Amino acid sequence: MENLWTPTNKLFIWNLAWTVRWVSLRDAFSEFWAVYWKVALENWSKWKSRWFWFVEFETVEAATAALEAMQWKEVEWREIRIMYAQEQERRENTEEAA
Repeated sequence: MENLWTPTNKLFIWNLAWTVRWVSLRDAFSEFWAVYWKVALENWSKWKSRWFWFVEFETVEAATAALEAMQWKEVEWREIRIMYAQEQERRENTEEAA
């Protein structure tokens, strides 16, 4: 398993307002060329979704420059948090049918 701080060309961004759209991130990261996508993780205990954004760069160096420049910056009135995204192994459903 990789170290969570191993630099990659993908960043994981959280602590965003739920109203944030890709245009807001595009504007915030305008000096860095990147591809944006978001993932919803359902939080059933609170009956609401939480959105997390992933930003992908052409190189690890570009991702590192963006992380260093944008960490704790405000996007739509909230300070964003950033870390390197790590590839996860897909888990197979191991439950056997009865």
